[in-house]
Amino acid sequence: MENQTYTEKDLVIFGEYLLSKEREKRIDGKITAKRRVYHADLENWKIKKDGSA
Repeated sequence: MENQTYTEKDLVIFGEYLLSKEREKRIDGKITAKRRVYHADLENWKIKKDGSA
């Protein structure tokens, strides 16, 4: 596992992703899933951030 450093701006954008409709659709709107942050959330966000999505 590779360590990465994120800026404050990156973390704010990730937080916005966690609250987004896009993420809600990915987790099928399940209430319990919305209350947790998963490794997949970070990986999906990194793909989006890098422009690969």
